[in-house]
Amino acid sequence: MNMPANETQPSDVDEVIHETLRIVISQGRAADSKALRDRLAASLRTFGTGDQSLYLTAFLPQTLQRLVAQDYVTEAHMAVKQLSSQRNNVIAVSNALTHAMLFRQFDIHVFACLAKGEPVQRWNRRNPRAPIDSRTLVTQKNLSELIGKKIDPLLAAKEALLPPLAASLSVRKDLQGGERQKLLALFESSVSLLTPRTLYALSVSMTSAAKAETVRRLVEVEQRYLGRFAIADYVAMLVIELLMFLDRQKRDAPRLSPLELGWRIRERRLIEGDRAKLWIAISSKGSLKQEVGREIYGRTNLPVKEKSLLEFYDGTTRARETATLGLYYLSFLKAACAKADILFDSFVSQSTDEKECVLNLTFLF
Repeated sequence: MNMPANETQPSDVDEVIHETLRIVISQGRAADSKALRDRLAASLRTFGTGDQSLYLTAFLPQTLQRLVAQDYVTEAHMAVKQLSSQRNNVIAVSNALTHAMLFRQFDIHVFACLAKGEPVQRWNRRNPRAPIDSRTLVTQKNLSELIGKKIDPLLAAKEALLPPLAASLSVRKDLQGGERQKLLALFESSVSLLTPRTLYALSVSMTSAAKAETVRRLVEVEQRYLGRFAIADYVAMLVIELLMFLDRQKRDAPRLSPLELGWRIRERRLIEGDRAKLWIAISSKGSLKQEVGREIYGRTNLPVKEKSLLEFYDGTTRARETATLGLYYLSFLKAACAKADILFDSFVSQSTDEKECVLNLTFLF
């Protein structure tokens, strides 16, 4: 999963995010930070010697997702000084990072599916010193050595996962053409970011007599993600609305600026049943009234029954006029996450000296 040479020279300028995003390199990839800086040179701002942070200034969402997939990123931060002009960038970064975590969990589920299959189990019986399991790390170098040059693992993955999905989406009458293309693009991105371990398991599974059964089981995994990918849009909307909510609080507490938006990613763990975890924090200098914190907590547990996001949005005109729409999104997102088997929670924290207030969102995918 090496980064393409032209990654820092994107051809589609419309997709480029022009925003200063500070990313913190994980401890596990700290030794590779110099090589990473060289590859991303065109997108970087100046950095301090020995600093474990990189400052991206113009980058593609795919670049950020690839950094997450390769376990480089443990945190990301951006200052929100003028929400009206930064709104699109906030949405783009939020979508990129939430999708990256969904891609990571997709990889975990695909690998778990393959590990239970007869081809991988047979391989493990015959190769006890080179098992395919959740505890064994497979690097890109290992992958090349294990399968040689006869198979292109990424091409094999795309051939196994994408055509059946495209066929199933083509008969879905509830999807518009644009929605189908968006889902296909998301799945193609998720497949292109599969880890070497999963590609290794897939290469073993797809060269056996059990290929048809393997494809059938993988399609079942894909079907679970048709609804999951939509969560990223909901998260981005919630982040925007909460930023607007805090921005409005300046009327009563001018010290609540500037706002800072941060993401923290739990590092990948070599354990069975691992789940990707994402923390989002919206912080502001100053303090919020206690009743605001209580309202945020209450809204997280407000029942929304079977309403769609659009219905929920349209039904909150009065709330929007009273500057509390962001709190309603908390209620909807928790219900939507529960349907997708994603654990979501939110809470407000205040520093002991009341100099900083943080709205916290946590997602366990």
